[in-house]
Amino acid sequence: MLNIGASAQILLHRNPVDMRKSIDGLSFLVVNEFFANPADGSVYVFFNRSRDKLKLLYWDRNGFCLWYKRLEKERFKIPVIDT
Repeated sequence: MLNIGASAQILLHRNPVDMRKSIDGLSFLVVNEFFANPADGSVYVFFNRSRDKLKLLYWDRNGFCLWYKRLEKERFKIPVIDT
């Protein structure tokens, strides 16, 4: 069960990520690209180039949780953000 607080921020990594990355690799991206502490209570969302895989990384009380979702037929719709 996904157990996050109601006030948790959800942050989307804008560029595709190699889905072979696990907790340590994704935490490194959070520190170096979001300039944030991966254990700050936020949920970090990562997707792959073809947008059929998604990973969520967040801190849950005493350790990291990593959720992985793979779609068989569809693609995730990633919002376009103007900069």
